[in-house]
Amino acid sequence: MSLVASAQEPAGRQKSGGYPPVIAGATVETYRTVGDVSLKVWIFAPARKGEEPLPAIVFFFGGGWTGGTPAQFEPQCRHLASRGMIALVGAPNPGVVMAPFPGLELAGFGAGRNKIDFGCEPVEISPIHHVKKGTPPTIIFHGKADAVVPYATVAAFADVMKAAGSRCDLIGYEGQPHAFFNKARDAETLAAADAFLVSLGYLPAATQSPATPPRP
Repeated sequence: MSLVASAQEPAGRQKSGGYPPVIAGATVETYRTVGDVSLKVWIFAPARKGEEPLPAIVFFFGGGWTGGTPAQFEPQCRHLASRGMIALVGAPNPGVVMAPFPGLELAGFGAGRNKIDFGCEPVEISPIHHVKKGTPPTIIFHGKADAVVPYATVAAFADVMKAAGSRCDLIGYEGQPHAFFNKARDAETLAAADAFLVSLGYLPAATQSPATPPRP
């Protein structure tokens, strides 16, 4: 299962010096250390305890390693934890490119970049080149006016997924730019994500729509 909604959010509650933030109620763990850099994950556990395994979801906050904060997805994590999932938010998204793709004229992120920029051939980390039968179901929330990650890339990805027989729910938002859901439409996108997870059996049917999550 994949839920794609990654974009940069201004820094939220943070320790003196900026990073990492202090998020009340979340457990912080270091999952890997590279040199002097500790990669951390913030874990939101549901109140319900039991011996049965629980579903989990991982968010990667935006910023492309130059900005952003785990607090970006704090509202979503708290909501999903309240619904019975273990919700985690980790290090910035790795800048995975939807491009290159034959026939697409792209001017946004990923266009014109090469092996030197990525440390490998772009196709090696491009999701569209790794679609096959059995690829996990995916939901994508994307602004149609996004000038950073062109909408054409996700539309092409959705077509390739469907051609392979894999589910891909693409929800496009007219006139919306990159990171639009950081400032508006929180409740709308969260409700759609909740319904998607219900349809896959990861969550029980909701008794009411999610309230608009407060921003840090």
